[in-house]
Amino acid sequence: MKSNIEKVYSKLPQKKHNFKNHKVDLESAQELKKALEKADASYSAIDPDLVNWVDTYIGLQNKVNAIVNLYDTWVSDKDSLENTAIGFEDKARELGVNPMTFEGFQEASFTLGVFDQNIDDLQDTIDIMKSIPQL
Repeated sequence: MKSNIEKVYSKLPQKKHNFKNHKVDLESAQELKKALEKADASYSAIDPDLVNWVDTYIGLQNKVNAIVNLYDTWVSDKDSLENTAIGFEDKARELGVNPMTFEGFQEASFTLGVFDQNIDDLQDTIDIMKSIPQL
């Protein structure tokens, strides 16, 4: 009856190998171990910062999206105000009344003027914000 070791050896090819030619010297193994430890250490050092950066970047993207949505709402509301003011002005003129005599129309005209002065800068800022790549 053969032992387990003999069974294993019996299944190996009968050709003899000269394993002396394939020996790995101790110095090479130590260099490999040092390189591995160094790579592991540098990864361990960057990993927490990378995770924090991703969290920060996602937070920034969420903030940008919120600002863009607020801007889009503002543009829609500004357009609605402008259309309402134009309609009010037309009706006032039909009645022969100067629309500027109404305090609400004065405020709307002033507000629309301020909006018009700032819209180009705001649009440029929003375009820059929209150009931030998504993860």
